[in-house]
Amino acid sequence: MCPLPRRTFLQTVGWLATARGFGDRISVESLVESFVHESFESGLNLIANGFRNQRNVDNIFKAIFIAGIREIRPRHVGGKLHAVMMAQPLRELARRLHRRDRFCLAAWHLHDLKESLARDQQDGDWSLSTFDKEGTGEPGNWDELREAMERWDDSVSDRAVQRALRVIDAEDLAMRLVPYAAGSFVNIGHKMILATQVLRMQRGVGWDYGESVLRATVHGLLFRGDGDAQNEGTELSWKLADKLSNVPLRYHSDSGRTLGLLLHLRNGTAQQAQELVFERLRSGESVRAVWDALILRAAEIVASRKDVDRPARREALLPVHAITVTESLEFAFYDANELRTRRFYVLQAANWLLRMDQALRRIVGLRQDVAILDEWWSARANLVGTTPPQIGMSHLLESGFEISAWVQALVRSGQEHHQHKYLAACLNLLDRFDPELRPLLLCPIFGYIPTPGDPPSSLMQRIREEIR
Repeated sequence: MCPLPRRTFLQTVGWLATARGFGDRISVESLVESFVHESFESGLNLIANGFRNQRNVDNIFKAIFIAGIREIRPRHVGGKLHAVMMAQPLRELARRLHRRDRFCLAAWHLHDLKESLARDQQDGDWSLSTFDKEGTGEPGNWDELREAMERWDDSVSDRAVQRALRVIDAEDLAMRLVPYAAGSFVNIGHKMILATQVLRMQRGVGWDYGESVLRATVHGLLFRGDGDAQNEGTELSWKLADKLSNVPLRYHSDSGRTLGLLLHLRNGTAQQAQELVFERLRSGESVRAVWDALILRAAEIVASRKDVDRPARREALLPVHAITVTESLEFAFYDANELRTRRFYVLQAANWLLRMDQALRRIVGLRQDVAILDEWWSARANLVGTTPPQIGMSHLLESGFEISAWVQALVRSGQEHHQHKYLAACLNLLDRFDPELRPLLLCPIFGYIPTPGDPPSSLMQRIREEIR
């Protein structure tokens, strides 16, 4: 019998396996054990040793993600579950950083996980049950899972996931869950964030834990909350998508039409926004121009937030979801294999965004009549005579969009995780966004994302002292 405790043995073997170039599953599993059961200080020491010994930082992000999947109840879809939903955005930001900053960001993410685990323990100490491949009966199919989810049946849906995974590829099943997530307005669209971030994370780090990830995701998608179980505009989005079946989708940018549509999106109801987008697409307008208008309207909502100096307050962070959910819907649009599903996503984005605007005005309030073009000119005017770090924003707004310094400033400040989710979403949106309009998308960064001159938080100072 090995005299070492199981966790110590797994931890030691895992790091050794990684150092020798094999045993990836064993090393991740040992990290999961440590991150869940040991203190943050122990985990920070592990990460610091990994940095000094040339380990793979992706294994750390993967282990934090899996620990959250297994040990954080995905209800409600938000709050403590951000430890799961933040894994992929943080991985994306980490790729833009120097190696030391990547490990510091992973350690900061671990601290977020430990806080979420503590909250989950207070809420009842939930854990995902063991995957039972043999006890679920014969192999299932997608229809069985879909019908169980439509009945909001937790136990049957859980068994159906396990049965379906015996005949359906895990990535295929994850993609089929995304339209279901897009149909729900519960927790202001966090289901969409959950479904798309899980899909992206698994593609990045591998599907070897796919069964646990998909079971937890389905459990989250079945959360009904106090609001509508299903977005009332979902059925209309599908109907309108079908009416566009003979209309080709065009993907070129058109700044003039984008700004024209933006003006119309500032008023009206969710249904009117759906119908407006439908008419624009039916008339042959570029779907790229439509997406750019929706994204700019989302940026205006972010710019309309109150209490901007305190990013952790609801008044400041809830409006940020206008961008993060819209980005999730745009990702799903381009990721979808079927044109009908693509049309659904853009129509649903219009529906969701107007509902979001109305809900935010009711829940936290927004500053009135904020126009993104006016905000941009105001931001430029405020740069005159400012300090060198802010001159970097002038460069950002007017040429090149070299924002690596802003990514580094955000990571080194280590403030609030919604800032990281927002910036990662903006960077993803930039890939396809109209180059002429990019400053309008990015100007809400002002006053929300830390600048290169801002000091690090006490937590990040502590992390950086350890990881060097």
